[in-house]
Amino acid sequence: MFDNDFERTKEYLKSKLYDYLKEKGINPNTSFRCLNPAHTDIHPSMGFNRNNNTVHCFACNATYNIFDLVGLDYSLSTFKERLDKLSQMYLGINANHVLGRDKLISHNHENQSGVSFGIVNNDIINDTNETLPKQNFYNSSSNDNSFKVVQTDNHVIKSPILNTLTNATPTYIPQSAVFGRNNTFADADNFSPQNSMYSAKEELVEIKNNCSSYFKQCNENIIHCDYFKQRGICDEVIKRFKLGYDEKFVAGIDANSGDQFLWKAAIIPYNDFAYMARNTDPFNKDRIRKRGNIEIFNEQALLTNGPIFITEGEFDALSLESLGYKAVALGGVNNVKLLCDKLSSNTQNLDKRILYISLDNDKAGIEASNNLINACIHMHIAFKQINIAYPYKDINEALVKNKTNLVEKLNNLEQFLNYKLQNQLIAKEQKFISNIDDLIDLNLSPNLYVISGKPILLHILIANIIKECKTQIIYASSYNQWQLVCNNINLQNDNYTNKAAKFIQINSITDLKQDIDFVVNACHIQNQTDFSLIVDLCGYHNQIISDMIAILGDISIKYSQKILVITQECNTKELEGHALQVINVEQNTSDVIFKTYDKQGQTFEFSMCKY
Repeated sequence: MFDNDFERTKEYLKSKLYDYLKEKGINPNTSFRCLNPAHTDIHPSMGFNRNNNTVHCFACNATYNIFDLVGLDYSLSTFKERLDKLSQMYLGINANHVLGRDKLISHNHENQSGVSFGIVNNDIINDTNETLPKQNFYNSSSNDNSFKVVQTDNHVIKSPILNTLTNATPTYIPQSAVFGRNNTFADADNFSPQNSMYSAKEELVEIKNNCSSYFKQCNENIIHCDYFKQRGICDEVIKRFKLGYDEKFVAGIDANSGDQFLWKAAIIPYNDFAYMARNTDPFNKDRIRKRGNIEIFNEQALLTNGPIFITEGEFDALSLESLGYKAVALGGVNNVKLLCDKLSSNTQNLDKRILYISLDNDKAGIEASNNLINACIHMHIAFKQINIAYPYKDINEALVKNKTNLVEKLNNLEQFLNYKLQNQLIAKEQKFISNIDDLIDLNLSPNLYVISGKPILLHILIANIIKECKTQIIYASSYNQWQLVCNNINLQNDNYTNKAAKFIQINSITDLKQDIDFVVNACHIQNQTDFSLIVDLCGYHNQIISDMIAILGDISIKYSQKILVITQECNTKELEGHALQVINVEQNTSDVIFKTYDKQGQTFEFSMCKY
């Protein structure tokens, strides 16, 4: 009987492919763009086959069932993970109940992609709380123990599940706004049902009703929650997007006891039929629930002209909207294709829009950005990839922790993006002195380093570092100091290129902080992060040097930037207060001596032959 139930459940889940495609924003009744990630052609070449519940591409011959697609969309590699995801989405239970928690079984059920699944004991089955089930099932009065009756708006269907929640109490549960036993619409003080379809004979009521009333009541309840305010979201945006608060949001139901998991949740509507709930408990790692169809948050902004920011999270988009900018959120890196479908269906006035792609700067975000960039190129949509949140994790964190800095970046965004470093013709490569490799290679951590000594020795040293060209160098100094460096490089070598270093001219020491801060910001916004900044303070008196070292130390920490400062001989103790390491350069008859200290604070020295 169990094997029967499992096979019926699996076939039932396969039959949900039509609904799954519609939830992705795809019309299964016509051809659509291929879902194969390796097939980048945007022309519709894939169709849905009702006879076997698969999709097939007539260009690349890819064929997928629902298990294959949910594996691709949610990066799930095993059959158990995919079964678990689909069981939660369409049955309101996890895979443990489909497979039988108390049965030691071994199956080899294969899907279209040939993925096999075997279970030898129940220890390897783990509950997952990644996605809240859309439905919850309770014990049935039906005589057919293999099926549960599900009542929808206009028909009754049979859904195969196991008898796992035998002690649960039936509850009025709308499809989009789910409340449990202790928080039904009828029981709650502030909520009442608009259209209850529950009766004693119904196993589950799935009402596809409009949630605007629920959103309105949650929005009115926002006075009891300052979560959005804490995250920098302004009152106008809270009102416009109908953001709300549900203090007894049902995040899930324990499959064994039937007990509810209740959150104090921030509610973010996508539209009248879909929304996201965000757990406001900062200590709970289980944070997100989404109800309704997969959506792009604030997708109507895609129809506007001018700049449109593409963010990863809803709070990032809300942050930008609070600052007066148009922004949409993917709601997760797996929704890149859904966004591309939205863009491709709205091709009017494309020449009047520009997308600022600003996803999270982690591995998943970078990969999603690359996929979106490729799609924009194919669709001829103007875009610019930016890292506006730097040095913070995301835009919302940047808004909360340093709003002034974020606003400055946004107000001067095009100036930052259009900033070009000056290419200068400098000297050719000469012999590399290998016994000071770390210094010549600029093998530094993102901190401030200082080298002090006679300016002529320092300019010779910098010339040799540039000649070796082991890393991208940006050199900040007066024009005269830059020429002193260039004069120490041999221009005879025809194999030399002029890309070793780029020059920033400092016209006034009073403008140094502003100039350096601007350049580092511009480079990072343009995603140029792998460079070393060398600042030449030779020629200034001790007090100015001390002041500038403190400023550069702050910039190094602020941007996690490698900065090497060269300066004339001065009070070393003042320099050590701001730099990770200070190196004093001297010379004798035959050698150049470098005196410094190690990470334990012990002094030591190394030398090299004179240039």
